[in-house]
Amino acid sequence: RMHQAVVAAKAAAVIQLRVNETAESVHQAAIDVLLESGFESSRGKVSDSPTIQHGTGHGIGLDVHEPILLDIGGGPMLEREVFTIEPGLYGRRDGGVRVEDMLVVRSGDAQSLNKLHEGLDWK
Repeated sequence: RMHQAVVAAKAAAVIQLRVNETAESVHQAAIDVLLESGFESSRGKVSDSPTIQHGTGHGIGLDVHEPILLDIGGGPMLEREVFTIEPGLYGRRDGGVRVEDMLVVRSGDAQSLNKLHEGLDWK
């Protein structure tokens, strides 16, 4: 259930990753899916049940975690900026799930720089 929600959250965020959108709208798209899937937010604290504990991603540049952050208050995105999209759920009892891709902002659909299998069975 956690994995299915995180994969859906990433897909919703990818749809928002485009010119004239904000980094906050990308984050909110992912958060909305996770909340609708029955998970809660617990930013800044670990909980026993799986919760949303961090932003949805970040820019990639000279540093690994570079602005713009895909999070609350994240500003407008420009064409050709590169971002990770990496929603996740974590809890002490059940462990964690994070699914991540790196994408380039385009005027249309974002361009994925990688595409890994998102299922739980790698056969």
